[in-house]
Amino acid sequence: MARHKDLNWDLHEPHLQNGKRVHSWETIHAALLMDIRDELKQLNQTLGCFRLMRMAEDIHRLERRAAKHMPLQGGRPRNPP
Repeated sequence: MARHKDLNWDLHEPHLQNGKRVHSWETIHAALLMDIRDELKQLNQTLGCFRLMRMAEDIHRLERRAAKHMPLQGGRPRNPP
């Protein structure tokens, strides 16, 4: 079976039965899975932004700590003994 990643399926309109709109179970399942996929995409996007911001803060904090303990002398890094 072929996979169709990020494909929005064209779902059939519900048919009328006794004057009420009726959806098939296949349509309901496909629509539910598409909704879950969209929610997961939004969640991943939000978490990705948070992780990048957190990573930048961590790098900045490490640079400050390293500058405190290993200052540069004369514009060149010191060679360890």
